[in-house]
Amino acid sequence: MGEVHGAGRVCVLCPDTCLLSEGKILHTLERNGLTNTTLTYFASDHGGHLEARDGSQQLGGWNGIYRGGKGMGGWEGGIRVPGLLRAPGVLPPGREIHEPTSLMDVFPTVVQLAGGQVPQDRTQCDPGRKLVSCLNTGASMRVYACAYAYVEYYSATKKERRGPGVIDGRSLLPLLRGEEGQSGHEFLFHYCGTELHAARWHQRDGGRVWKVHYTTPRFHPPGAGACYGHGVCPCSGDGVIHHRPPLLFELSSDPAEAWPLSPDSEPLFHTVVARVDAAVAEHRETLSPVPQQLSLSRVLWRPWLQPCCGTFPFCGCQEDGDNTPQKPGL
Repeated sequence: MGEVHGAGRVCVLCPDTCLLSEGKILHTLERNGLTNTTLTYFASDHGGHLEARDGSQQLGGWNGIYRGGKGMGGWEGGIRVPGLLRAPGVLPPGREIHEPTSLMDVFPTVVQLAGGQVPQDRTQCDPGRKLVSCLNTGASMRVYACAYAYVEYYSATKKERRGPGVIDGRSLLPLLRGEEGQSGHEFLFHYCGTELHAARWHQRDGGRVWKVHYTTPRFHPPGAGACYGHGVCPCSGDGVIHHRPPLLFELSSDPAEAWPLSPDSEPLFHTVVARVDAAVAEHRETLSPVPQQLSLSRVLWRPWLQPCCGTFPFCGCQEDGDNTPQKPGL
């Protein structure tokens, strides 16, 4: 998904897995001479869907050592996914980075790559227009910001930030180029729907990565690692457990979140929890309620928020014999 404009091009690709795996998008870029002027970013939006099963057969993917899966806003298995980026001449090849980032970082990364600046106030943008109209880009490149720009604009938490510095994402370029050793996020806040379930703190001084869980899904049956019998785990209500005090993990030594820490086992327990609590409180101060972005009443009259793999307004999604979506194509 994406478009190109002008002599210089930045194309944000949000591809379907099968299209990328067959190489169709990358081959199309090569065929049109766009490889060296295109940033390609491939990632998933969530971990494997553990509840998708056929009897004893797992259908929805595998999350390795990581606990949880799709629909679980706090556990690593639900939110930790690989990211593959390619930009010849811009990013060094073969570089491996073990830093937590966010899909919210796509938008500011693309804007910086194009020589522009992100909007300083979201309220300047008309939600019915492409966000590109709010960008102050350089003359050499113009950006068409596709689906992920709207995710950033409305915020993954379905709430709106106020005041200066309203863009939650951070440009990935300093990290990808090796200019910085850590992500621009000292804290990341992990939501399940509109409910904050967990928060991550990457210490700037010591380098340790702490994870505090305030709410976790109630697995079914007891002792299982997912909510079997449901499509996905619920985010609130009787299907979750609220932890007081919260669960604390140190992800640098325990990425599987297998060993919750306690004041007896971790001398810094209360210090870490207090620091994360303060960051969460500061984060909440920047939020104000807004209508659900993808509610039926909002989407029904806004076709730009509706998925369409046909030719608008005929958006029936069908596949032909070679599994190629009908239109629009590249």
